[in-house]
Amino acid sequence: MLQNKVRAVRGSLAEATRDYSYLFQEVIMGNCQNKSSIGWAGLVALIAVVDAGCASPAYPPVPEGTIPDMTLEPGGDENLSVASYFSHPDDAVLTYTASSATESVVTVSMDGSRLTVTVVAVGESAVTVTATDSKREYAQQEFKVTVKVSG
Repeated sequence: MLQNKVRAVRGSLAEATRDYSYLFQEVIMGNCQNKSSIGWAGLVALIAVVDAGCASPAYPPVPEGTIPDMTLEPGGDENLSVASYFSHPDDAVLTYTASSATESVVTVSMDGSRLTVTVVAVGESAVTVTATDSKREYAQQEFKVTVKVSG
């Protein structure tokens, strides 16, 4: 496993890593008796190796399925939990926001993962829901809201 981390480092750091790999293994295993012989080049290479092994890629949230279009009547509201329409590869906590393209037709608000669509007037509007993780990676879904008088 240490060799894989060492291979991930390039250039002069890779050379320094090769020279100091036996010390890295001791340091990683907690045996620091030879720590004074590491030197600056070894310390830089050790930091690079540890950093290469600790860096994790940022994975964004993923849309799941499709948020269904809505047809509402004047004076009506609709609530929908959007949590099932997004997931995250690392099971990270997601926060949700929403926006209405035409606020003269519908307004939207979020309370946690609960979306509330409030009718303002007859017409159509696109609504966009965004799921964001702590690394500011995000996914979006858009759906259509139609407000019409039934009959």
